[in-house]
Amino acid sequence: MNRDMVVHVTPFEVHAAIMENNVLVEYHIERRNEVSVVGNIYKGKVGKVLPGMQSAFVDIGLDKNAFLYVTDFLEEFADLKDTIVDDDEPIKADSGRQGPEKKDTTPHTDKKSDGEQKKTDEAPESKKELPLEEPVRKDAEPVPGDTRARRSVDESEPKAAEKQVAAADGERTEERDSGAAPATEGKAAAKTERRKRGRGRKKSVPPKEAEAPSQPDQPSEQATSDQGKIHPETQLTQHLLEQETEQANGLEQAERSAELPLPGSEVHYDNGGRRSGGRRKRRKSQVSTDDPSANISSMLRQGQEIIVQVMKEPMALKSARITSHISIPGRMLVYMPTFNRVGVSRKIKEDKERRRLRSIIRTNMKNRSGGFIVRTASEGCSEADILKDMNFLLRTWETIQGKYAELSAPAPLYEEEDLVIRTLRDRLDETYNSIWVDDPDEYANIVEFIDRFMPEMLPNVKLYTRVQPIFDFFNLVPDIQKATKQKVWLRSGGFIVINHTEALIAIDVNTGKYVGKSNNFEDTIAKINLDAAREIIRQIRLRNLGGIIVMDFIDMQEKKNKRTVMDVIFNELKLDKSPSKVLPFNEFGLVIMTRKRTASALEKNISEACPMCGGSGYTKSVSTVCYDIYSQIERMQSSLSSREIVVRANPAVTTALKTDEKAVANQIKARFQRELVLIADPLLPIPTFDIATQ
Repeated sequence: MNRDMVVHVTPFEVHAAIMENNVLVEYHIERRNEVSVVGNIYKGKVGKVLPGMQSAFVDIGLDKNAFLYVTDFLEEFADLKDTIVDDDEPIKADSGRQGPEKKDTTPHTDKKSDGEQKKTDEAPESKKELPLEEPVRKDAEPVPGDTRARRSVDESEPKAAEKQVAAADGERTEERDSGAAPATEGKAAAKTERRKRGRGRKKSVPPKEAEAPSQPDQPSEQATSDQGKIHPETQLTQHLLEQETEQANGLEQAERSAELPLPGSEVHYDNGGRRSGGRRKRRKSQVSTDDPSANISSMLRQGQEIIVQVMKEPMALKSARITSHISIPGRMLVYMPTFNRVGVSRKIKEDKERRRLRSIIRTNMKNRSGGFIVRTASEGCSEADILKDMNFLLRTWETIQGKYAELSAPAPLYEEEDLVIRTLRDRLDETYNSIWVDDPDEYANIVEFIDRFMPEMLPNVKLYTRVQPIFDFFNLVPDIQKATKQKVWLRSGGFIVINHTEALIAIDVNTGKYVGKSNNFEDTIAKINLDAAREIIRQIRLRNLGGIIVMDFIDMQEKKNKRTVMDVIFNELKLDKSPSKVLPFNEFGLVIMTRKRTASALEKNISEACPMCGGSGYTKSVSTVCYDIYSQIERMQSSLSSREIVVRANPAVTTALKTDEKAVANQIKARFQRELVLIADPLLPIPTFDIATQ
């Protein structure tokens, strides 16, 4: 794969286009007066708290208050399993997690000696347990960015929750054993007796047996109070334990299989190559509104100041969506002050390399708070380069903390890089042959950035100095102009139609001019669908489409053809940076996918709804307008005083009243006993007309 990036700068806009094998696949535009706020960090002030919606609105200085949902304030990155693998046990920093207001001085109860810590780091992943984070005293003041302060858990409750989970697992084991044959029961009893006699000796536990107790099951087996009710704080503690355990187990299981399923099977998979069978399960991380500890009104109050980060741009009538879990991206790492773990990108495939990278992070994070996600760009990099990026991110967070203490809400604490630098930081790799830019100042910024992170790529940065516009030179203008059109033609002669609706995006495939080159109708349909699959994914990336996308391919009978189309979709999505999930062909012949949407689609950025049709794409026909004129005169019948009715309308309407719709004009004269005077006004749109009776 050969990639090229073309940057066009004007006094008002910055355009960035990415080509793969000389084909435009991505196009981004940023206007000087409409800079993106995604990734920005703010000190905000809580406005309205809505317990019924489990959400709050926070003033961060934008036109509209930002939207904060309870899970974006309580949970610790529940969606990270879509991004990382090898989720490690929490980092135990001596200083604990620090917030901008106050350092957490809670004593650690789970400290280990150096020797014990070394054994934990070297243990196989299958035997790793996920201990709860240290509890926080109830009287401790909440610290911005510190999730432990939100939990309000007693020191004794984590241990009690662990015992309850173990007890629940023991009960489930007994239930499974109770269904065995009598002979099996006898063997089980003998084995239990032998275990009692040899309880003082240490035995190595096989990995499968070690994994079993680490998977909590139904919440109905949680600990209860003396009255038989679940204690709210105990329930929240066990919920967090289940969440962390499920995340750690799910990451490895999700990485094991990337094989495409047969069409028709109830399987969904995404562009990371993961799949799972059956109906998509509801996330266990959803918080019950019956739990007072997990209620938004018990966590936030009006006027409270908190530190938040923008997750999604404000779109149309929707406010920006924010989270209290901060993530600061670098070239090789992503620093997360409230995420006390080390994760590795799932795109780094080799186990040895993942262990090396994780070891580098853990070794240098012993006495520091927060956690890191190792990005794909770290693969093969030296420890010195990784530490350089780590120290840069830690200094950035210290600067943010300093601003938080000094400024009053609402106030910006950190702003993301501009479009070009942000794109290079997230996407630049050895596959880029060239980076062309037509502005000297932007060229200097790009050179400075690449010289700091990827000096070997400096020869690929080139300043465009020709008189011909840079997009015209690379022949990108036609593709950009087509990116907002509803119909897109395929090379084979077929075409696809892309329709935006309020709830989803529908894409329809049609045969068009293609009639096939063989006598087999199935082959003709398969050829069009294959071309359409490639173009659909390209258009999705080019137009930055997100949300629910429904693809209606032409019906195919053979399963191998359906599988081939799914293979093409899957392979094309591997090149897409935005997370997505795809369902295979269902019984209606539809392919449904979801794609993460963090910014508005290209069509919304560079166009607006037509004032004539209101964005529907349709307007009244000439005949309909003629009938509307008759109906309007009928309503005005009581006010007709002169001997003439003057109608001013578009020339197409007046012509129709004299020719094709002459019967309408004759009926007006006969019924109302008035002369009809028609005046053509080309400045009036077709649906608009004016009637004068005096």
